[in-house]
Amino acid sequence: DEKFVSWLFQQGRLEIENGEMQWFDHREAGPALHLAQVNLSLRNNGDRHRLVFNADFPDGMCDECSVVLDVTGNPLASSDWDGDIYLRAAHVNIGAQPLIVREKLPDSLRGKFALQLRSEWEQGRPVSVRGSVKVSGLRLPVPGWEAPLGIREAGGDVSWRAQRAGWRIDVANPLLGLEGAPWAGGH
Repeated sequence: DEKFVSWLFQQGRLEIENGEMQWFDHREAGPALHLAQVNLSLRNNGDRHRLVFNADFPDGMCDECSVVLDVTGNPLASSDWDGDIYLRAAHVNIGAQPLIVREKLPDSLRGKFALQLRSEWEQGRPVSVRGSVKVSGLRLPVPGWEAPLGIREAGGDVSWRAQRAGWRIDVANPLLGLEGAPWAGGH
């Protein structure tokens, strides 16, 4: 809750090295989620917060998953924060995520993905995202469509940037397969 988050952001330094963690969600039946090889480093210096986290997740949930946040402000309390976020995840299965993640996603969203993204944020909004993304078996809900859009395979090197009049995205080495063999483009 907010008291715990407030307490967490007041700690000067918190370290977990090669630990184990169990997540119990009493709203969802089933065993606890067990994380091994947990490494967490949190450093708070006034309004600046740096978090580094990686762990071994259960099979099929997320391989090689890590997050690095370096922000000024509190992203959990308001939109008045800036900083950088780095995400790395391989072999993530949306359907295998715990309820706390699935409940934030559209019901019909399905698929597996891998990503390595670096993003810059200003006032709680992304201003640039760069990196590589791959998806497979994606079922993407589209507003106004009766059925989700099916994408067998897609990926590429992405560079997205917010601009005054909207945004711009460039995709290098795109790969797209709705059905059959995927098509590879240049840019």
